[in-house]
Amino acid sequence: MSRIGLKPIVIPAGVDFSVDEANTVTVKGPNGTLTQDVNKDITITVNGSEITL
Repeated sequence: MSRIGLKPIVIPAGVDFSVDEANTVTVKGPNGTLTQDVNKDITITVNGSEITL
């Protein structure tokens, strides 16, 4: 695995990030909304304003 995949992702101010039980990621920001299904083998953790995979 690459080392960049181990780094946390910082959520910018004004952006809402959510993950549901089906591992669907939704990101809402000032430019619109994006939704993406993520493989269930990947664990997504949100800690404050950081995301780790």
